[in-house]
Amino acid sequence: MDDAQRQRVVEQLDRILSSNTFSGSDRHRRFLSFIVEETLKGDTDKLNEFVLGFEVFNRGESFDPRVDSIVRVEARRLRERLKKYYEEEGCQDSLLITFRPRSFVPHFETRELKPEGSGRRLAKLVSRRTLILIGVAILAAAVTAVSILVWRRMSTRPLEGPPSILVMPFQNLSSGEDKAHLGESMDDALITGLARIRGLRVISRGSVIQLSESGQSPIEMAASLGVDYIVDGTILIREDRVRISAKMTNVHTQSYIWAHSYERDAKKLIDVEQELAEAIASQIRVALAPDFRQRLERRRATTREAYAAFLKGQYFWYRFGEGGVEKSLVLFEKAIKEDPNYAPAWAWLSQSYHVLYLHSDGQDADLLKKGRMAAEKALALDSDLAEAQAAVAAYAALDWDWERADQGFVRALDLNPGWAHGHAMYAAICLTPTGRLDEALRHTLRAIELDPMNQAFRIMLARLMYERREFKRSVAEFDDITGGRDANAPPIPVYVLALAQLGQAEKALPKLRSMRDAHPDSVMAAAQLGYVLARTGAKDKAREILNTMKAQRSKTYVSPLQIALISIGIGDFTSAIDEIRMAVDARIPTVIEIGVDPVYDPLRPDPRFAELVRRIGLGRILDNPLPPARERR
Repeated sequence: MDDAQRQRVVEQLDRILSSNTFSGSDRHRRFLSFIVEETLKGDTDKLNEFVLGFEVFNRGESFDPRVDSIVRVEARRLRERLKKYYEEEGCQDSLLITFRPRSFVPHFETRELKPEGSGRRLAKLVSRRTLILIGVAILAAAVTAVSILVWRRMSTRPLEGPPSILVMPFQNLSSGEDKAHLGESMDDALITGLARIRGLRVISRGSVIQLSESGQSPIEMAASLGVDYIVDGTILIREDRVRISAKMTNVHTQSYIWAHSYERDAKKLIDVEQELAEAIASQIRVALAPDFRQRLERRRATTREAYAAFLKGQYFWYRFGEGGVEKSLVLFEKAIKEDPNYAPAWAWLSQSYHVLYLHSDGQDADLLKKGRMAAEKALALDSDLAEAQAAVAAYAALDWDWERADQGFVRALDLNPGWAHGHAMYAAICLTPTGRLDEALRHTLRAIELDPMNQAFRIMLARLMYERREFKRSVAEFDDITGGRDANAPPIPVYVLALAQLGQAEKALPKLRSMRDAHPDSVMAAAQLGYVLARTGAKDKAREILNTMKAQRSKTYVSPLQIALISIGIGDFTSAIDEIRMAVDARIPTVIEIGVDPVYDPLRPDPRFAELVRRIGLGRILDNPLPPARERR
């Protein structure tokens, strides 16, 4: 491109940016300016999602386009705005600036404009007023036709990338406590059914619950998640009849693309759910799983009371940080009491026990026994239930039976590829401990994509970055989670450890000391403080904490891994290995982290440590070295 051509592009860019079409969008003006200017400079390599997210949309270093779709969403909207400009204000512009779907590099094309001779000849035959009236009429008809055509195309055309959908809880218009769960049941049925469609992103019920309590409009919620479609509606049962009204909205055009009402016998609610799911799938041009009806019937094959307790248990499960697991456990047990053969309740009960067992650091054998029994019961009742397969896999991992655990999680995700918690469990419980960190990253990102409001998944990502030796990214993820809003919040352990690996342990000291003051009996707080003090050179103070923790053993449980942490910081590797051996002998659940956690890197050359890693069944890590302890771009 010569100087004259470059100047034409610059002039055309100025013309577009100063138009009425672009006057209401600073974001699109900035976006278009950046991609055109970088192209003119020859820097088209910079026109990728990561750079655009950072430079144009002010996303931080933790921006990941696989999680945050803002660049793709705004690129689509920018193309639509450019199209509108060239159809209206720029209809006589000879230079076109366009960029194709799935590309962020603009193209510059010259178009031939139609000669105006015919218009001049027509003007001689009719009066100016008549011509204006004819033109207005033609223009109105054309605008109407084009609007209808554009609406239809935008409402039904497949969007870039896999379609995504947000199913909101249906508003329950029925009276009576026994019908209180109806709105949630419709939401659960549709999410569960649609999530089994490969290539479709269905927002998890956990995020839906949080979003529905946020006070935002459905359009605002969907736009914040980069979702293409919203489904919502109402449900009403009177006597023996059920009436369901549902609609589907295209988020990008903010217009309904489908709406329908159903009225059936109340006993045939499954028929309505299937019809509704089929209609949704048809609108976004995907196919329901062949066994959709069968799976739906199995999920509902229980009493109304059992199903209501199960749905309420899930509700509290998704409110993880508010004692939700304990509350969910009680409700899943209630569902089982109502129907002892209800497999989903057994599977989720097993997961509740699993979480509580991990919280006890493996000290409550009764939780392990009950959880394992519940998992096996769920699988016996329904071997095609994804949650049952994953539950059994989770307990196989506690047995260090990695092959069986892997097979179980793979089977679970084959049965339900859109299950966010299944992807997260596979990543955290099986892939990460065995050193398959790239696979773990893919599944963690998929979990976040499906359940973006789940903070636990974001913390998982921060920890995974730490285990991948990407310490700056780990810290950035933590900062992004907190947003710097709560300076007094207790530090997430991975944040402290990542800072230590970066040589910035002193940054965590004020928080650690505050946490220790607030929770003087917390062994974890003491261990972290001792490790960080040792990393900053204050080894005498670290030894004081270590000696205090050892003395506590006669009075309360102290994890050997917490003592090993301080011992590693001090440099007493023999004592650290002895403590780790105690953890292996006691089968403490978190001991599986020794294979990948950078804290243990100083011990890796020691054959005694290697022997402990092999005892856990993680010899694969020794044969396939982890990334070096350095920052990777």
